[in-house]
Amino acid sequence: MNKSRSSLFFTCWAIANLFILVVLRFSIKYPWFISSDFSHGNKNFSNVSRDQYPYHHVIEQLEWISAFAQNESDLSIVQPPKIYYDRRLLYHVTESYGCRYKCNFTDHLQDFRVGDIAVFSASFRNEDAERLKRNGALIAFESVESPVHMRQLTKIQGGQVDMFITYMPWSQVPYMYPMFLRKTNRGMRFTNSEVSAILAKNSTHLLPSHHRNGKKLIAWLASNGSPRNKRERFVHLISRIIPVDVYGGRGKRTPPGRDALQWISENYKFYLAFENSNCKYYITEKVAGNAYRNGMVPIVLGAYKEEYESVLPPHSFINMDDFDSISKLAGYLQYLDRNDTAYAEYFAWKEYGEIYIEKRLDCRLCGFMHRLNAGLVKLTKAYASSDSCRLLYDVDLSIHHNPNSPFNAA
Repeated sequence: MNKSRSSLFFTCWAIANLFILVVLRFSIKYPWFISSDFSHGNKNFSNVSRDQYPYHHVIEQLEWISAFAQNESDLSIVQPPKIYYDRRLLYHVTESYGCRYKCNFTDHLQDFRVGDIAVFSASFRNEDAERLKRNGALIAFESVESPVHMRQLTKIQGGQVDMFITYMPWSQVPYMYPMFLRKTNRGMRFTNSEVSAILAKNSTHLLPSHHRNGKKLIAWLASNGSPRNKRERFVHLISRIIPVDVYGGRGKRTPPGRDALQWISENYKFYLAFENSNCKYYITEKVAGNAYRNGMVPIVLGAYKEEYESVLPPHSFINMDDFDSISKLAGYLQYLDRNDTAYAEYFAWKEYGEIYIEKRLDCRLCGFMHRLNAGLVKLTKAYASSDSCRLLYDVDLSIHHNPNSPFNAA
């Protein structure tokens, strides 16, 4: 009788949780202009080879930045376009110095014409948009947030936008978080044979200088403790088996006068690079900027598995999606802690590329406008996709159906 009641209770509990999951999954509100058609306005991206780096078009655009290019000659091919940034949420350097294409950057919306573009990062006045459109100028909306947290536009405003500048690879001029650049074949992904050759070498000489400092295992630096994807639930589950030290607004403080990430890297081997949204290609500075550049191995959760593999250096991160239980993840981390050779494989990529922090989106937009006005490229109105995000609990439903999995812990 007790066994029957226990079975009934577990069944009801599972059904209730599944119901909550479904309700939450379909209650996410996206800006109205985010399309559910994943291919809309995205024909060029759909033709990208699986062997190509998803942001391969950015590699060419980086050549438009003088500091990156070997040849700093002027590439201007039409009359310099006028570019306006509202600077309300995002700041950009806005000057032609350092750009191989020349544009006129302005803080005012007067006298815009065909071939010019106004970039907004927040809501804008309809009368300004109507005047710009009458004069033939383009309107761009810029956001570095995932669709879950993207600023809302009205239906009228969304219809007036000609170009979306986002982190997504199908954006024609994407906003780039810190990115990995190969030393050779920069627009291509590593092949399986290349990865095998990389990992066949001993990479212990690439371990950080502070590797033998008697490091702890896992640290997490978090400012937003309760995002909608409930990432803290996974942190809690991990900490039940293996210690996780939390720093930032919801945790401990690092020593005063020290760079927080540098100090954390000197004391920890692994860094939780958990995003606040689980959306396609939403891979932020938490991975490359926080972990890679400070000599830590990131444990990632957020984007889809295939996107991490297509964007990040090979064998450079530990993906939560690769483990069907927290126990197995913990066991693997403890194995790496004891095995320097295996741990060092996560740094092998450093001999084959580098992390690049691109700071001149203005140069890339300027170059794009030159090429657009010269008829060398066509404008496609690429959107985000409402199908591109998932809840944290959608990571692997088979995990949650396993009654012995720690993911089922309360």
